[in-house]
Amino acid sequence: MGDLRAPTVCAVVTPERVDQIWARLGPDPLRPGADPGLGLRRISRSTKPIAELLMDQAVLAGVGNVYRCEVLFRHRVDPFRPGKEIRPTTWLAIWDDLVRLMPPGVAFGVGDLVVHGEDLRRGRGRGWFGGRAYRLVDRGPTQ
Repeated sequence: MGDLRAPTVCAVVTPERVDQIWARLGPDPLRPGADPGLGLRRISRSTKPIAELLMDQAVLAGVGNVYRCEVLFRHRVDPFRPGKEIRPTTWLAIWDDLVRLMPPGVAFGVGDLVVHGEDLRRGRGRGWFGGRAYRLVDRGPTQ
């Protein structure tokens, strides 16, 4: 396990440059108060596939490949569908799902696991990944 968050820029920068970096990023589902409408505005103007747009940090900050695949599967959205064809209700459902799914990944340092229910600190839980349900079992420390 490790910290799944990574910097956008690895450099010493001025405060003005920090503002420029923040301005080019899309909303982050992990950030309280982030505006999903900004992501929707950027998606709805694009003919690029939604799968590509979800990985574009200017559209949506912080979503990796696993979460992208998971939410598209869970919402039955064709990854090749152009962004401009995504309905606002579908986008908000995807956003709400990311807001719910991503914090456990950060908290537990696991980027390939979508968890719900029970107590993971005790090594128990139910999960859903790639359309398959599973039970999480604690097998002790690994080397």
